[in-house]
Amino acid sequence: MSEIKSPITLTTGAAVANKRLVQLSSGEVIHNIATTDPIGVADYAAADGDEVAIRLLSEAGTLEMTASGIIALDADVYATAAGKVSALSTDGGTYQKIGICMEAATADGDIIEILPVVVTTTTVTVDTTATTTAPVIVPGSVTLIDSNANAVDGTLADDTVIGRETYLVMTDASNSSTVSIAHHVTSDPEVATFDAVDETLTLKWNGTEYETIHATATF
Repeated sequence: MSEIKSPITLTTGAAVANKRLVQLSSGEVIHNIATTDPIGVADYAAADGDEVAIRLLSEAGTLEMTASGIIALDADVYATAAGKVSALSTDGGTYQKIGICMEAATADGDIIEILPVVVTTTTVTVDTTATTTAPVIVPGSVTLIDSNANAVDGTLADDTVIGRETYLVMTDASNSSTVSIAHHVTSDPEVATFDAVDETLTLKWNGTEYETIHATATF
């Protein structure tokens, strides 16, 4: 563990569990939910109205958080219900990005080490599922690669918004699949290969080409 954060003390507005993300509500802390901005993590369980130590996301270092299920090492993690964190859901919706998983979770309730991202609450929306043989990936979207029926060999065109992120994740790995990125800092085009469930690729448009923010897919 490399955790070095110092806690602050706040009053609970409802009971909170150990190592759960919390948000402010009328100046008190409660469990965070998937669509709101968390401020930090409860250092221990506390009853309604008690004081509790909160380790802030804005401070340097890593944090222990409670997983809601399986999360792979190095995967991006997102806020979910009851102050837990999860891998990106595949059922649609908007999620707050919290950080990167520094140790894998194997089951609901596992306490794992998370490295918070610089912008801790990036909101992303699951809005595209790629199932056809040659889909066009929408810049700025979150795309789920489902290769159950066939290999998916997609293309990602240039974005128009500087700083916007595009996220891809393989949800079915029946067939090895690729995404061709028209302009990338390493090559024009650059081709990413997805051949395992939960392999991901996060890209950011810098105005002229994409930069890789995080990848478990291979180039």
